[in-house]
Amino acid sequence: MYPSIPVTDSRPVFMIGVFCAISICCAASRATWSFARDKAIPYSTFFGKVNHGFLEGVPLSAYLLSTMVQVLLGLIFLGSSTAFNAFVGVAVMCLGVSYALPVLLSVLNRRREVLDAPYSLGHWGYFINCIAVLWVFFEMVLFSMPAVIPVTSTSMSE
Repeated sequence: MYPSIPVTDSRPVFMIGVFCAISICCAASRATWSFARDKAIPYSTFFGKVNHGFLEGVPLSAYLLSTMVQVLLGLIFLGSSTAFNAFVGVAVMCLGVSYALPVLLSVLNRRREVLDAPYSLGHWGYFINCIAVLWVFFEMVLFSMPAVIPVTSTSMSE
């Protein structure tokens, strides 16, 4: 067994969490507003508006929508931490696949699209791209495993 390290001050960890939450809310609200602007979500005329009142230039309705979705997803943790971990694991796997798929298609096409790019990685590009795709597949295996050991009927995804 490893010795436990006592945590004497949790304020730095809390502040890091606060700053991460702020950046996540900012990125999610911008993406929500962009989808609404392009009429890709329901009620896009409402969520695509930019506020011209107190918060000049802020897409307040898109921000509130994305914040409510994040709060609702966060409530899953109160019901079941196993379900929340499974949900987050699937989200990470989908994000990894969304990054790896264009790289894989480029590798399968012998990187013809990037041969004349300003920074094509030269002769190392094919190797680096293959390593990146293999890493995502490895990551998918890791995120498919249970979060705690020993695995019990309550800690396994239902």
